[in-house]
Amino acid sequence: MGHPENPVSQGVREIFFFTAGLNEQSSMVMDLGLSAKKGIVCAASKGLGRAVAVALAREGVDLVINARSEDALEGTAESIRAETGVDVIPIAADITTEAGRAAVVAACPDADILINNAGGPQPGDFRQVTREEWIRAIDANMLTPIFLIRAVLDGMIARGSAESSTSPRAESSPPARIPRWEYQSASAQD
Repeated sequence: MGHPENPVSQGVREIFFFTAGLNEQSSMVMDLGLSAKKGIVCAASKGLGRAVAVALAREGVDLVINARSEDALEGTAESIRAETGVDVIPIAADITTEAGRAAVVAACPDADILINNAGGPQPGDFRQVTREEWIRAIDANMLTPIFLIRAVLDGMIARGSAESSTSPRAESSPPARIPRWEYQSASAQD
């Protein structure tokens, strides 16, 4: 039977289906009912994280964006502000650290949308990946999203906007190869 989908959940899901074809020059306008919402987008300075941040901003979502590279992140924030007029707060920090997560959540303690996004181990022969590399990948792609969801979920539920994106999308790889992790996405509301 399932739970009825809230507008934030539906909107974020539609953005994920739509952003695969987005680029900086895309100008398609859709109203997903997300205006005046607040969102956190991790790894937002480039690639899919940036595309999702741009798509959310075009829908009127005020953002806290995160990445490790301050210069690239500031450039992304300025570009999104100039194009959309939404509030964009860049937080340059390593999201896999407690301090990085705390800084991001402090900047947006009342998030309606959480987009977890982090890299995994480099594609290659998994037999060559060290234990330390696996631990870093697990920390970035499993533990970090768990800790971020825990930090914002109660507030999201109280506001009726629980949406967190965290399941893996892997490119197909030959056997004995590591999938290339591009983003994480799934609903926290089930």
